Amino acid sequence: MEIYIEYAFIENFALDAFLCYFAFKILRLPIKKSRVALSACMGAIFAVIYPFLTLSALTKMLGAVVKLGFPFFSCFLGFNCKIHKKDVSRYVMSVISYYAVSFAFAGGVYAFCGLFQIDYAFGDGIYVGVPIATVCAVVCSMALAIKKLIKAVYRRRAVARFIYSCKLTKGNRQVRADGYLDSGNLAKKSGVPVCFLSAELFFDVFGAKAFEEGEDELLISTVSGEKRIKLFVLDELLIYFEKEKNIVYKPYCAVSPALQGKEYKLLFGAWATDGLKE
Repeated sequence: MEIYIEYAFIENFALDAFLCYFAFKILRLPIKKSRVALSACMGAIFAVIYPFLTLSALTKMLGAVVKLGFPFFSCFLGFNCKIHKKDVSRYVMSVISYYAVSFAFAGGVYAFCGLFQIDYAFGDGIYVGVPIATVCAVVCSMALAIKKLIKAVYRRRAVARFIYSCKLTKGNRQVRADGYLDSGNLAKKSGVPVCFLSAELFFDVFGAKAFEEGEDELLISTVSGEKRIKLFVLDELLIYFEKEKNIVYKPYCAVSPALQGKEYKLLFGAWATDGLKE
């Protein structure tokens, strides 16, 4: 069996840099490229000498321990070799993140080889027959996927911070739904605040026939120009904040197609917090 050291070094350097970078990226920790490069270099050097550690049972066991413990060392380098008391939990999470990305990468290599019918073998701790291009392809694909996933997760978390449980009352109907506090929603009609409902929530609260009637109108500006939308009056809107609740009596509401498919069904403005204790 022939192993080209330069290929093994380049491949493992790219892989270790990828794992270390995204272990920190997922947690949005500060990333220093020099530390990532140093960590990747150390990992690549170990990968090159690892086959020689399998010559005896003792060195093989030692190599396995070092290999399994490398994520701790890699993340330790990422923290500039200094872990303060406040950083312990973040350090532990970075190590867990490193292992998670490692397992995901291994699964990606298997899937890629199976999809394109690339033969591979595993012997003495080394993949044999997997072209370096395969590793690079999986790394690039996973990098794009993880970046999109990170953005989606943190965007959802940012939105979730402003989502509150609400109860809408109209006559003898009471409907619960999640509402989003949008400070940019300044819509009012004659000084009365306007909230926006999804079509589904509107029909649950007012019924299907109510939409044809409408109690008032509001002129709004859109990209295509100005248009009038129908307004309806709720008896009350009850919003459950973290420590207390607030009731808004007789607010206007309108149907918004933009809420279709959102994780919340109601949109209200900062006026919903009026009267709350700071």
